[in-house]
Amino acid sequence: MATNHSLVALMRELAQLAALDEGSKASFRARAYENAVEAIASYPGDLSRLSERELTAIDGVGSSTAKKIREFFQKGTIGKLEELRAKYPAEFVALGRIPGIGPKTLLRLRDELGVTDVETLAAAASSAQRVRTLAGLGAKVEERASSSRSAA
Repeated sequence: MATNHSLVALMRELAQLAALDEGSKASFRARAYENAVEAIASYPGDLSRLSERELTAIDGVGSSTAKKIREFFQKGTIGKLEELRAKYPAEFVALGRIPGIGPKTLLRLRDELGVTDVETLAAAASSAQRVRTLAGLGAKVEERASSSRSAA
């Protein structure tokens, strides 16, 4: 059964994936989803009973987010989240937990070095030392990436 709590968890994931998709934690969509997370996490009532219009009356919930909330309670999932999950598998997203590797760096590692998970990152960083070949990345990032098996 869909609950406010499970909605909050999905919206947090949606914010994280939106930041990755747009290459910035400060992207408009990621911030909008984060604002919505705060709003719905603190909402005292049952969100499943609210219409889109009533949802947008909650400070921090816009019309696009209200549609996603209604979709969640009607279908049990959010289409945009499923789309982003397919584009950014969990193994890839986990790399964002490594200190110094944010959304832009993650995307560059994938696009320029073919990094898709902890193993491919560690391989690119260790003996091949390919991470330091990317502009703006150096030995320190490579060192963290080499030890990423335990961090991610």
